Amino acid sequence: MRGSATVKDQLENEKDVHVLVTILTDGLENASQEYTGKQINKLIKQLKTQGWTFTFIGADFDVKRVARDIRIANYYCFEKSAEGVSNLFDKEVAARKKYMKRISLGEDLSSDYFE
Repeated sequence: MRGSATVKDQLENEKDVHVLVTILTDGLENASQEYTGKQINKLIKQLKTQGWTFTFIGADFDVKRVARDIRIANYYCFEKSAEGVSNLFDKEVAARKKYMKRISLGEDLSSDYFE
């Protein structure tokens, strides 16, 4: 990255851009000092209109509710165990491959990322 430019800044004038953002959390960090929930909500809403796709992956909390609260429709809850993490990454790799194939075929990206 050049200086302090963000990915958002660098891609602002680009055409036909697809950005995939995956948030993976155990839910323990809930006191961000940089952004409020309202600010995150607004940013995600804006970036989705510019071709960004967001996924939210979590364990040990209400993943569906938190994802919905920050406007992320693509969510996945995993079990915090060796097997759960292994299953999570198998699911994520399959979803990412399908997502990239849909981009290469010019297909709609609005369907459920994990299905």
